[in-house]
Amino acid sequence: MSDRDILYDKLNKNIRSLHGLNKDMAMVELAIYQKSMDALEEKKVEELNNYLKNHIKIFKQNKDEFDKEISAIINKYQLEIDKFMTAYEDFYVQVFKLMTDAGNEQNYTIAKLLETKNSLLDGDNSVQDEERLNQELLANAEKKLNYSVIIDECRARLKWCSEKAQNDFEQLFNISNVSLEKYDKSIVSKIRGLFSNIFFGKNNCKKFFYEFNTKQLKELKSNNKRNIIELYTILGAVRRQIKLTNIQISKAYNEKVKM
Repeated sequence: MSDRDILYDKLNKNIRSLHGLNKDMAMVELAIYQKSMDALEEKKVEELNNYLKNHIKIFKQNKDEFDKEISAIINKYQLEIDKFMTAYEDFYVQVFKLMTDAGNEQNYTIAKLLETKNSLLDGDNSVQDEERLNQELLANAEKKLNYSVIIDECRARLKWCSEKAQNDFEQLFNISNVSLEKYDKSIVSKIRGLFSNIFFGKNNCKKFFYEFNTKQLKELKSNNKRNIIELYTILGAVRRQIKLTNIQISKAYNEKVKM
């Protein structure tokens, strides 16, 4: 079996086994990612709501009196969640598009491979044409493999994005229960807290909501902004790397075809 026959055989096997870019699977993965993030969002908002209501109970206050404060905090909290979700979905969609573009280029390259292979099999070619077609065949085979590298890198980045989004979300939007725990330290502290809340409960509750707004939400906003900036910095690096790889693929192809 000649080298050319071996190449044809491998080419036929690769084409038969190649399913190209599985867009349906990628869309399913995106749907799963979005569903899991929606579930996390619902869980965190519920945790915050319960956290705030538990403090109202601790201060021996009527929940209805602080409905406005609770709604204001949850709205600010929800706004930060929306910023977070938008950034990570943008990352996912942009990398998905890079992967789709690479898949389309790979499919076009496969079509060129088949066209070149059929021209060679016709056998009605001059020696010069035969050499040129063989070079094109090798160049397109290499090009197809190089686009696979981009597709694999994008898939890895999509998985990384999904995992990072869930981990970062858990950390950023974690509701601390330190303030609740301090009331369970001892009987003495419980008695002191009880008397304090009987006489100063309303003021204590107002102070708690004020501090939550000015400290915890402010810190959340700052951390969320820093995390989003970092994410877009990584996205920029990924886009530049894929662009450079595309240039290198075209350059390598042109050099082989001109040989």
